[in-house]
Amino acid sequence: MTGVISAGCLHETRVPSSVISEQNTTLTTITTTIKEQDFNATAVKIALQNETVRLYISQGFTVTNVGPATTGINDRTLKVTAVLIDTPQDMIGVNVDVSDGSIVSIWTLPKRSPEPSKTEM
Repeated sequence: MTGVISAGCLHETRVPSSVISEQNTTLTTITTTIKEQDFNATAVKIALQNETVRLYISQGFTVTNVGPATTGINDRTLKVTAVLIDTPQDMIGVNVDVSDGSIVSIWTLPKRSPEPSKTEM
């Protein structure tokens, strides 16, 4: 129940529990989204501060995707945040453990040039 004070009088308004439940669900979703965005922003920051990554991105880059992933290290599966970075020469993948602020792994996928057509040869 909520109260509204108007011109010195108290008016009671009953709010259905379904509305309150829906509002709580919405607030939880918003809070979760904000936490995920902060988590992802931290992962990007950790990735971009890494010396090896900085060598790859010196010619310009675009962060194309950030999100949860899993990776296998020494017969273990780790939950990480993957940061995908597009550069002119390569796609760079950086697996970040945000909880301890470390880089788990870095991988590159070189971009290939298309083969010249027979008319260009």
